[in-house]
Amino acid sequence: MNKNLFYLGDVCKPETYKKQLLQDFQKNFSDISKIECNWVYILQVKDEKENSRKKIFLSVKNLLSLFHNDLFDDHLFFQESQTNFLTVFPREGTKSSWASKTSDILRSCGFKNIVNIERGIFYKFYFSDSIPNAHTSFFESSIERYSQIKRSFVSNLFDRMTEQAYINKLPANFFDYEPPSIRMQSDVFGAEGFANLKNANKDLGLALSETELNLLFNYFVSKKRNPTNAELMMFAQVNSEHCRHKIFNSQLVIDGKPHLESLFEMIKYTHKTTPFGTVLAYSDNAAIIEGSIVDSLECFDVSTTKYEHKKKILHTVFKAETHNHPTAVCPFPGAATGVGGEIRDESATGIGGKSKAGFSGFSVSSLNFTDNHHKPTRQSSPLDIMIKGPLGAADFNNEFGRPQLFGYFRSFEFFDNNIHWGYHKPIMLAGGIGVISEDNTRKKIVSDGDLLVVIGGPSMKIGVGGGSASSMNSGENDEDLDFNSVQRGNPEIQKRTQEVINACASMGKQNPILSIHDVGAGGLSNAVPEILHSSGVGGKIELTKIITSDSSMSDAEIWCNESQERYVLCIGDKNLNMFKEICEREKCPFSVIGLATEKKQLIVSNLQSKENESPKPVNISMDFLLDSTETNIRELTSKIGGFYDDLNFEDLVLDKCIDQVLSHPTVGSKSFLITIGDRSVGGLTARDQMVGPFQTPVADNAIVLWDFNNFGGQVFSLGERSPVAIADPAAASRMALGETITNLLASYIKDFKDVKLCANWMAACGQQGQDISLFVAVKALAKELCPQLELSVPVGKDSLSMRTEWKDKHSLRSVISPVSLNLSGVAKTDDVRKSWVPTLDSSVEEPILIYVDLSNGKKRLGGSILSFANEKFGGEPPDLTSVNVLKSFFKAISDLHNPDDNDDLVFAYHDVSDGGLITTLCEMAFAGRVGITVNIDLLTIDPYAEDWGAFNIRPSQVLHKRNELTFRALFSEELGVVIQTSKKKRKALLDVFRKYNLGQFVFEIGGLNDRDTVEIYRDAKCIFKKPRGLLQRVWSDISLKIKNLRDNPECVKEEELSMNYCDSLEKNILIPNKLHELLILGIKQNIDQGKNISLKKAVKPKIAILREQGVNGHVEMAAAFIVAGFDAWDVHMSDIISKKISLSQFDGLAVSGGFSYGDVLGAGKGWAQTILLNSFLKDEFSQFFENNSKFIFGVCNGCQFLTELQSIIPGNEIWPKFKENKSERFESRQCFVEVLDSESLFFKNMSGLKIPIIVSHGQGKSVFPSYLKKHEVVQPIMRYISPEGNVTEKYPDNPNGSTGGLTGFTSNDGRIAALMPHPERCFRNVQFSWRPNNWHCYGDSSPWIQIFKNAFDWVNN
Repeated sequence: MNKNLFYLGDVCKPETYKKQLLQDFQKNFSDISKIECNWVYILQVKDEKENSRKKIFLSVKNLLSLFHNDLFDDHLFFQESQTNFLTVFPREGTKSSWASKTSDILRSCGFKNIVNIERGIFYKFYFSDSIPNAHTSFFESSIERYSQIKRSFVSNLFDRMTEQAYINKLPANFFDYEPPSIRMQSDVFGAEGFANLKNANKDLGLALSETELNLLFNYFVSKKRNPTNAELMMFAQVNSEHCRHKIFNSQLVIDGKPHLESLFEMIKYTHKTTPFGTVLAYSDNAAIIEGSIVDSLECFDVSTTKYEHKKKILHTVFKAETHNHPTAVCPFPGAATGVGGEIRDESATGIGGKSKAGFSGFSVSSLNFTDNHHKPTRQSSPLDIMIKGPLGAADFNNEFGRPQLFGYFRSFEFFDNNIHWGYHKPIMLAGGIGVISEDNTRKKIVSDGDLLVVIGGPSMKIGVGGGSASSMNSGENDEDLDFNSVQRGNPEIQKRTQEVINACASMGKQNPILSIHDVGAGGLSNAVPEILHSSGVGGKIELTKIITSDSSMSDAEIWCNESQERYVLCIGDKNLNMFKEICEREKCPFSVIGLATEKKQLIVSNLQSKENESPKPVNISMDFLLDSTETNIRELTSKIGGFYDDLNFEDLVLDKCIDQVLSHPTVGSKSFLITIGDRSVGGLTARDQMVGPFQTPVADNAIVLWDFNNFGGQVFSLGERSPVAIADPAAASRMALGETITNLLASYIKDFKDVKLCANWMAACGQQGQDISLFVAVKALAKELCPQLELSVPVGKDSLSMRTEWKDKHSLRSVISPVSLNLSGVAKTDDVRKSWVPTLDSSVEEPILIYVDLSNGKKRLGGSILSFANEKFGGEPPDLTSVNVLKSFFKAISDLHNPDDNDDLVFAYHDVSDGGLITTLCEMAFAGRVGITVNIDLLTIDPYAEDWGAFNIRPSQVLHKRNELTFRALFSEELGVVIQTSKKKRKALLDVFRKYNLGQFVFEIGGLNDRDTVEIYRDAKCIFKKPRGLLQRVWSDISLKIKNLRDNPECVKEEELSMNYCDSLEKNILIPNKLHELLILGIKQNIDQGKNISLKKAVKPKIAILREQGVNGHVEMAAAFIVAGFDAWDVHMSDIISKKISLSQFDGLAVSGGFSYGDVLGAGKGWAQTILLNSFLKDEFSQFFENNSKFIFGVCNGCQFLTELQSIIPGNEIWPKFKENKSERFESRQCFVEVLDSESLFFKNMSGLKIPIIVSHGQGKSVFPSYLKKHEVVQPIMRYISPEGNVTEKYPDNPNGSTGGLTGFTSNDGRIAALMPHPERCFRNVQFSWRPNNWHCYGDSSPWIQIFKNAFDWVNN
C-alpha cells in the first residue's frame, strides 16, 4: 500500500521577495507581522512501515535539504499556529516540471521505493501581539474579508492555473487522480441547434465569426451528428485570427472601391521585387536567408559523438513574433513561452534548424510606481509586466542556452480627445536568428504510413484555447478562459528536444526527419493537421499515446492544450529505432501518436473511451478543417490626416527637459533588462548590448559569429516608432525602417540587399480609423519604401486585437495602441571586427564629434519623448525624407568600414532615435565616462526666417525663436548618427560623405572635455552644463527603480555608487611577462584556432566534454579545447550509464555550464547526487578522479557539480558550496578578475593576471562552513577585483557577493579546477564585448586560451 509522506525543506524565496510580499499583504491586513516560506515535499512511497519511513527520510535528507521528519509524525507547526499557515502545491492530478526532473534524479539514484514526488511551498503567517487572537480569526473572517484574503493569495502566492492552495492543511490525497472529463457535444439539431452552437462559441471562448459558425453548423448537419468539444475547439484554433491571419489575407474595399491586393500580398511584393538572398519566404515557420560557407563544429556521426570541424553551407533562420495576450494576463510565463515558441519556430524550419541568438522587446502603458490599482484588474499592470515579463524571457533563454543580445522597451500612454492611447495590452516581442544546413532547408513529402511522433514535454491542462484568446481584444473573453489560455514553460526539456533535432540535422542527407512542426497555438490540434495538410494527406491519431501529466484531462484538453516544448515530427517507419536511440540518449520523451493516411480525413480516437461513447473525439475532413473558411471582406474608409498640437516652447526649461527625456523609461538605461540574461552562452557572441570598459547598455546592434575559427557573422537589430503612427502611420513605418538601418550600419554590411526584414504588426483593428491606418502603414513599407531600397520582408507576424476594455462604474473604458510596427533586420557581415560602438574614446588625439543629419535639416518634434513628457503630441512627426539619401549613407558608411589605407576614421558611432540628439550624445558620453562640449550653432539656423536684425523684430522674439530651434535641434528624433573622429582625420571622413553628395548633411558639433561634464553652447554662450555622472544617474533612474523592487536593494545602492568611477580601466590590466611571451610565441607557431599544431604525440589527447540533461555550454567548451590541440568528444551521462563510453579512455574531463536537471535541487547538486548515490557511477568517477594522469576542469554549472562531488575528490581540503547571488538574480556580466598563485596545472604562468572575463550564473556565491580554518580550505585560483585592481565584494564588480571575491578553486595537486566564470566563452578576442586595443598583438587569441594550452602541455609532458 502506498503512503504519502510530507517533509519540510529549506527556506525558499529570496528575502527581497518576502519583504515585498509582507508589504503587499499589510496593505490589506495590518495584523500580519511576518511571513515565512519553506519548501515542503510530498513523497508517495510503497512501504508505510515506521522504520522504512525513517530510512526514507535519512536517504533523501541531504538530497532534498530536509529539516525535519514527516510533518504528520512530528506535528510541526500544528501546535501554536493551527490557523495561520497555507500550503501551495501543483494542481492535484498534474506533475510539475520540477517533479519530472526530480523523478529523473531519483531514478538515477536508485530510489525504487519512491513512487511519486512533488514540491510545494509552506507559508506561515505571524501576527502582531498587539491584536488579540489575530491569528485565530485570520481565515475565519467575514465573507468580505475572506474574499480579500483570497484575492491576495491569488495575486501573490500561487498560480491558480497550475497550483492549488490548502488553508491550514496538507493535501493528504494528493496523488489520487481524478477521472477524465466526459466527452461533451453540442446539439446542432432541433430548433435551438444553431443557438446551441453560438452558446458553445461563447462558453468555450472560441472567437468564431457568424460565417464560421454557419460553416460548422452546415457541415455537422450534413454528417448527421453533433460536433464534439474537441472538434469545435480544434476548428476555432486552426481558423483563429492568430493562426490564419484573416485580416492580413482579407480582400480590402477602400472608400467603396476594391483594392487589388491584400495586406499580405503587399508584403509578399517585397520578396517578388527583391528575391535576392532569400532561400525561403512565407512557406515555413521562419524565413531562410542566404548564408555562408562555415567551419561548423558538430558531432556529425551520432554513433561516435566526436566533435569535428567541417566546411558546410549554413543559412540564416530568421523570425520574430509576439506573445501579447499571455504576457498581459501572466507576465512571467507569458514572456517565457513567447521566447520558447519563437525558438521552436526556428528549430522547426525546414527539417531542423537551430536558434543561435535572440532579441526581445516590450511596449507597455505608463509605469506607475505609486498607484498599484491598475485597471482592468484581470490584466497585469505595466510595472508588473516590466518586473516579471523580462525575467520570464531571460529565464527561458538562460536555461535553454540561447544568448539574448538585443531588444527595446517603450512606455507610452497618451490622451487625445476621446481616444486613450497606450499599451494596456502590451507588446511582448520575441525574435531570434539561427542557422540551418543547406541539406535541411526543405521539408519532405509525408506519405501514407509515415509515423507521427511527438517529442518534448507532457500535455497539461494549460494554454487551452490560447489561439482564440490571442485573437480577441483584451476584455472580450471570460476572465477564467483568459487565464486558462496562458501556457507555462519548461526550457530544460525544450533543450533536450533541440539536442534531438541537432543530432538528426547533423546527419545531412541521412536526416530521419521528413517534416517537423512546432506545437504552439492550438496545440496538437493545429500542429498535426498542418503538418499533414502540407503533404496533402490525412491522419489517424490515438489520444492514449500522447504523454500527459494530468489524468483528469478531457479529450478536447489533451488534443487542444498548448503545453509548450513539443514538436510534431514525421519519420519513416524504417528510421524509428535510430530515432528512438537518439531520444533515449538525450533523455527526451517521445511517443508515436499515429500515422499519415492517404485519405484526407483526420481521425482522433481514444482507446480508453467507453464502447458506447460516440462519436470519436475528432473525425473531420482535412479540406473542411483547413480550406473551408471564406475570404473576409473588410471595408475601409480613408481618413484625412492631420498633425497634433505643438509644444509651447515658452514653457520649456532646457535643464528640466533634458532630465525629463533622459529619465523617461523609453530612453533610460535598459540594464535591468539586460544583466538578467545570459549573453555569452554558445560562445559565438561578438557584440551584445553592453559596450566599452564600463559596460554601458547602448549598443546599436548585436552580432554573432558563424563559427569558432573565422570572423564572418550575422548582425541584427530592430527599429520601431509606433507613437508616430497616431498622426502619420506611413511615417512611422518609414522611421522604423530608417532606425533599423542606421542601427545595422554600425557593422559592415557589403550589400544593401543583404539586409532582410521581419515585420511584426500590431493594431486595434475594428476601432475607428485603425484599419485604414494599418493599410497605410503596410503600403508605405511594402509597396513603396522597400522596393525603392531593394529590401524584402520575407517573414513576419501580426497581432491585430490591441484593444483593452473594462467597465468602470457605469461606463465602458478602453485603451487602444497605435498601429505598431516592430521591424527587425538581419544581414551577414564578412568581418565582425568591422563594427563600431557608441563608446567615446578619450585616448584619441584631438577628438571631434560629427553629426550626420539624414532629415535634410528637418527638426520635427511630433511623437517625440519630449512632446509626450509635456503631454503634447508635438506637431508634425519625423519622417524619412529621402530614399536616395539613405542609399548614399549606406555607401558612405560601407567605405568608412573599409578605409583605403586601413587607417580607421571612425572611433565611435551611435544612431539618433528616441530622445533625440541630446540622448545620443549623452549615451556616448556615458559609455566612455567622459565629458563632451557641444556647439549647436549650425543646427539652429532657420532657413525660412526673415532678417532677424530688422528694426521691427524685438529681442524677445529672437530669443524665443532661438530657444525653439534649440529644443528642435536637441530633441527632434529625425534619423541621423553621431560619429567620433579626430581633427587629423576630419577631412578624410568628410571627403567620404562628399563623395556621395552628403556633405551638406554633415556637421562638426563639438568634442570631448576633461571636466567630465556635458556642456552645450549656442551663440558663444554655455546654455547647459551638468556633470556627466549626475546625468548618468538620471538616465539610470528607471533601471534602478525597477531593480529596487525586483532585486536586492543593497546591490542596487552599490551599483548606483559604481557609476562615479571614470578612470581608465586599461591602466589596471596586467598580463604577466611570462604569459605575454607565451601568447606571442603562440602567434609565431601559428597555433591560433587549432591550425598546424605541433604535437609531441602522434595521437591528440582526448577530452570528454561531459553533459547531462540541461547542460548548454558544451560546444564552446569543446571549441576551446580543440583550439588547444585536443580531440573533443561529446559525452552524455546516458553514454556512461549505458556503458557505451568509459571515462578511462580520456585524458581529461571538462564539465560545462548550464542548468543540469534544471537546477531543481540546487545548482549542480541533483547531477552530483545521481553519481554519489549510484554505485557504478560513483566508482567510475572516483577512479578517474584518483588517476594522477587525468585532469578535471569544471566551469559554472560544472564548477557547482564538481564541488558537490567533494566526497570523492582526492585530498582532505574542503570545497565551497555555491549559493544564490547576493543580488537574488541571474547575473551576466563582463567582470575583472585576478588569477592567484596556485598549484593548478591550468593556470601555470598566469599568476597575477588581471583582465576581464565573462560571468553568467544565478548561484555563484561561494560559501565555506564558518568553522573551517584557512589551511583546511581548497586553494583559490581566481577572485573578482574592482576597476582599481583590488579584491572586492562590492556589486556589480563582484556579481555574486562571494567572500574575498573568490570565484575559482583547485585541488592541492593542481589536477582539478572549478571556477564560476567562463574562459571558454572568451578564448578569442572577438568574444569580448570590450577588450584593450593592444591585445591585437596576440592575434585572435585572448590570454584565457592559455588555460587550455596549459592542459595540453601537461598531458604531453
